[in-house]
Amino acid sequence: MDGVLCATMDLHFQALRMACAARYLFFPEEITSIGVGRTDRANLDYILSQNDIPAESGENGPLISDLLNEKENILFGLLKETQLKTSPGVEAWLKVLESKGIPCAVASSSTMSTIVLIVERLGITRYFSAVISGAHLLYGKPDPEIFVRAAGALNAVSDHCLVIEDAPLGVEAALGAGMKCLALGTTVPLEMLSRADIVVPGLDSYPLELAFG
Repeated sequence: MDGVLCATMDLHFQALRMACAARYLFFPEEITSIGVGRTDRANLDYILSQNDIPAESGENGPLISDLLNEKENILFGLLKETQLKTSPGVEAWLKVLESKGIPCAVASSSTMSTIVLIVERLGITRYFSAVISGAHLLYGKPDPEIFVRAAGALNAVSDHCLVIEDAPLGVEAALGAGMKCLALGTTVPLEMLSRADIVVPGLDSYPLELAFG
């Protein structure tokens, strides 16, 4: 979703940075690169480790929960203050998919409430038959579970599915699920996405007829 449907990835990291600052936690800037596609929990585990705080310690459970809630509250505020719009090419693709009867799902590492808010604000809810959040899955990307679940929700088999991704972890998850992957260079450099079947700068630079005949 973030980086594919719309350019909201920076807002996620801004909210995470602000949540950490409120707790006087050091925010490692490399997380804005290595953390793309990860769940908030996975990113917080890394941030806590860089602050010499054991993420898996039971006594830190309340801290992690508070940080997750604070990050989401801040993000919601940022999203409501931002004029959201779909990334170039997205609506053209969605209209063609709809006209051809090809079902679509959103499969994002964001929380379900964040996904719903963004998709509704973009005005594209009707194009999606399923919405899958990886926020509470046991393993996040690059584990393929989120895409396997999305295929199941669409009653589709994996090798009939195309995943559109913008993150290396997402590309690995798609391939691990046995799916084709179209990667967009909207968030990270194109060379970081080289494992995908097709790599392009954005959806608007990949002719629809190549994908759908």
